[in-house]
Amino acid sequence: MIKQAIKNPVATNLIMIVILAWGFSSFLTIPRETFPEFTLDIIFVDTVYQGASPDEIEESITTKIEESLSGVSGIEEITSRSQEGFSRVILEIDPSYDSKKVKDDIEREIAQIVTFPREAEKTKIFELTRKRPAIFVALSGDISEERLKEEADIIKDELLAHPEFSLVEYLSTKSREISIEVDEDKLTQYSLTYSQISQAIKNNSLNLPAGAIKTDLGEILVRTMNQKYTKEDFENIPIIQSNTGTTIYLKEIATVIDSFRDLRLKNLLDGKPSYALQIYKTGNQNVITLADAAIKYVAKKQKTLPKNLKLITWGDTSKMVKGRLNLLTRNGKMGLILVFISLAIFMELKLAMFVSLGIPISFLGCFIFMDYFHQSLNMLSMFAMILVLGIIVDDAVVISDSIYQKIKKGLPPKQAALEGTQEVFLPVLASVATTVVAFMPLWFVSGVMGKFFAVLPFVVIISLLVSLFESLYILPGHLAHHVNIINKKSLLSRFQLKIQNGLAYFIKNQYSKTISTVLRYRYVAATFAFTSIAIAVMMIKFGIVRQGQFPKTDTDLLKASITFPTGTEFKYTEKHIQYMTDCLYKAQAELKKKAKPNQHFPFIKHIYSSVGGTDTGKGQMRIELIEAEKRNIYYEVIKNEWERQIGEIPTAQSVIIDTQSHGPGGKAIEIQIKDHSFENLTIARDLIKKELKQYESISNITDNFQEGKLEARLKLKPLAHALGFQLSDVSRQIRQVYFGEQTLRIQRNKDDIRVYIRQSKKSRNSLNSLLTLKIRNKKNHSVLFSDIAYFDFKRGYSVINHDDRFREITVSADLNSKGETTSEILRDLEKSFLPSLKVQFPNIQISYKGQEKENQKSNASLFRGFIIAMFVVFTILATTFKSYVQPFIIMFAIPFGFVGVVIGHWLMGMKLTMMSMFGLVALAGIVVNNSLLLIDIMNKKVRSGSSILKAAIVAGQDRFTAILLTSVTTFLGVAPMLLEQSIQAQFLKPTALSLASGLLVSMVFTLLFIPSIYVILYDFYSFIVSFYRGSKVSRESIIRASDFS
Repeated sequence: MIKQAIKNPVATNLIMIVILAWGFSSFLTIPRETFPEFTLDIIFVDTVYQGASPDEIEESITTKIEESLSGVSGIEEITSRSQEGFSRVILEIDPSYDSKKVKDDIEREIAQIVTFPREAEKTKIFELTRKRPAIFVALSGDISEERLKEEADIIKDELLAHPEFSLVEYLSTKSREISIEVDEDKLTQYSLTYSQISQAIKNNSLNLPAGAIKTDLGEILVRTMNQKYTKEDFENIPIIQSNTGTTIYLKEIATVIDSFRDLRLKNLLDGKPSYALQIYKTGNQNVITLADAAIKYVAKKQKTLPKNLKLITWGDTSKMVKGRLNLLTRNGKMGLILVFISLAIFMELKLAMFVSLGIPISFLGCFIFMDYFHQSLNMLSMFAMILVLGIIVDDAVVISDSIYQKIKKGLPPKQAALEGTQEVFLPVLASVATTVVAFMPLWFVSGVMGKFFAVLPFVVIISLLVSLFESLYILPGHLAHHVNIINKKSLLSRFQLKIQNGLAYFIKNQYSKTISTVLRYRYVAATFAFTSIAIAVMMIKFGIVRQGQFPKTDTDLLKASITFPTGTEFKYTEKHIQYMTDCLYKAQAELKKKAKPNQHFPFIKHIYSSVGGTDTGKGQMRIELIEAEKRNIYYEVIKNEWERQIGEIPTAQSVIIDTQSHGPGGKAIEIQIKDHSFENLTIARDLIKKELKQYESISNITDNFQEGKLEARLKLKPLAHALGFQLSDVSRQIRQVYFGEQTLRIQRNKDDIRVYIRQSKKSRNSLNSLLTLKIRNKKNHSVLFSDIAYFDFKRGYSVINHDDRFREITVSADLNSKGETTSEILRDLEKSFLPSLKVQFPNIQISYKGQEKENQKSNASLFRGFIIAMFVVFTILATTFKSYVQPFIIMFAIPFGFVGVVIGHWLMGMKLTMMSMFGLVALAGIVVNNSLLLIDIMNKKVRSGSSILKAAIVAGQDRFTAILLTSVTTFLGVAPMLLEQSIQAQFLKPTALSLASGLLVSMVFTLLFIPSIYVILYDFYSFIVSFYRGSKVSRESIIRASDFS
């Protein structure tokens, strides 16, 4: 293949052009987003049971589903949520199983449950698809709610008809319904029951196909078309028809209301009534394209709307995507320039250009595979390119240096290209293979984090493989026809020669003396090296270098919520949402007083608030800030000042201010407690929350348990049975009165409308109505409710959560950027608090969720993958060197890299995070390459007749420039990221720091201590062989007797 590339440069250039053109075309079509999309392997089982309390939902639906699914293979974890009128069972699927087959098994098991309440709707089973909001479109104006909703519906339909948008949903809205409200007096007057009225409506409102009549003129379909859709249609339904011809219509005994569902809900955008539509990015859609299309649509639509209506876009996530991708592009360009400059300093200019050409070829080749495998350009994929920027030239540097040395010795360029490439073929192949294998563990990290980071090793590995192809096929073809000896008369050449002469002087004098001393005192040097490793471990152990979670990035979107006891008066919640809004503006004014010249005010763009809905005690806010790059105020600064302005609201159960989304894994701290009884769980929860408040770095302490509404629980008196009343009859009539009986469910245009019959709103909203409420038996005889039954009042639950069929409460909290880490806090809790809690509540199970759970899962799989990768690296090296011993010498560079990682984090004052560990794992494959090159030349020198000590010195001298250059190019590739001050870069800095600091320290250790370890190992080897044979055997003879070719 190499010969063909050298002989036929036209074919080589055409292949290069195809890669460049195809790659550029792929680059233009690859979706852009902030973070990569991935599947979650989660199946939802949803059941609606309108009007039922959470404990009813738990008992009659959720528990039955959990029990029926407990034996289904492939389900890794079962959790559930039972709330008013709704049950959701969440099934986490084992990734090794076929999710479609598991879903089929789940559907079969659910179909066998025949004891669901008859009022419950059909259970829906579906896989969770991850969807990300791209942008919001909001309509606001001072008009009626009915009119505003009609206009918003038109806009939603137009957006869905737009070719760019596939998923558009309301942020919060009320569904429409038809409520048929009957007074008790009318029921008595006409001797009617709710069931009789309901049946009459059903009998007179239907569409029914009746078959076909085949005539000579053709086939005629016969259909009944009498479905009622509007208020007027229902009002004119006959309910009673007497023998005398008198007809009583529904409008004479009931009031028909065609409106929204009876919920208190108020949405405001910047203080005006609003409906907000959320446009989602799904599949391979481009978030930037979606946002641009939405902005154009809004600009065009606004021109057609009345002046009192305003249509805007807000929450445009494409701005964050553009900002972060621009940040990485800027750093990538700087890294590319620095890499080229470093190559140009040490190499002939043409040589440096051809070596640098491998960078765009590798990246554009990678874009082809990214497009084919539906990957996107996001923070992680672009950061992967920055990571690999300096690495992908390493093999080209080695090959080009080998070819150039042959040309300098007088070989014709074509012959030099062939022999130079062949000479380093195996070391280069082994070098790329070890780097690829080192990144492999990142590809197989389990859990959400593994899926989140999977694109990073994908990009690195593909780029390395394309780079290997370019270095072995395209590069030799170019160098064979376009490279000559340096022209010593040019200014650049003279500068290069000065640098090279200076470096040669340093190698010959300073380095040679140092390595000679280190080799002379090699056991002291080895002791120093191993002590450095031990010190690095102890620095982590004793918290000198601390461990932490994922670094936070800045955001332009905040969300806030306030929760009062369920059923709190709507106006009370509304008043406090307004108070929080006022406090936000006060926080802005306060921060403006301390503003720096580069900070932008005002930083608030839009405030969207929503009060009520299914719970009038809850209010939410979403705040869009000026772009992070413009305002230059970290969101946590705004958040902290806002919290200070709000202060404490004693009546609130929780006040949470947070970002729009969390990193992979959830919140920093999530402590789950499980038991069968909420009595013990609530006490334990309060104790945990009280303990967490002692930590200054913890904020937003909350939990997922909340007491529900006051419940009136029906009880029958003895007289009821004597009069022929059953509990089921009484409870069903009570449901008809207060919640209503669903008579019909119709599709009117795009609205799914339920038709209910119930008592009038005025009557059903008063407890006094119970005193006059009449209950009818099967013979239609009525008695007062108070004569046969009574209500026992008790506070219920708002939500009941299960995990593994136990009731559970999860206490969660956020961490500030400074202060204790999650691991430190949890270790402290395990030492000082949790033991006493377990003694007090021995039956309660305590576990960690959120980021800690994901970290444990990811760390375990990362460690397993790392061990396997190191074994594969060992196998590659052992096969290449045909030795069991020398791979251990080469792999000593890995712990030296670890020392550099720890030193780097200590000097920069940064915590070791999961991102740091990813950098360390990736570093393992890179650092072995330098020691591989060193050991390879040492073997050759000894086999050619040199002593082992001289070979160690000469090998260091010969490979010093190559090792320096490959290390410097990799370092310079990520160096701009280390100097980046933007908050957006903090998420990725630990990985860049691990690579940069680990590589530099490992380079120094490799050049000084790897030769010492090499000699020491053969000292022992020689001693053992000599002892075994009974005569002295030299180190050199052992090496020469081995076949390293």
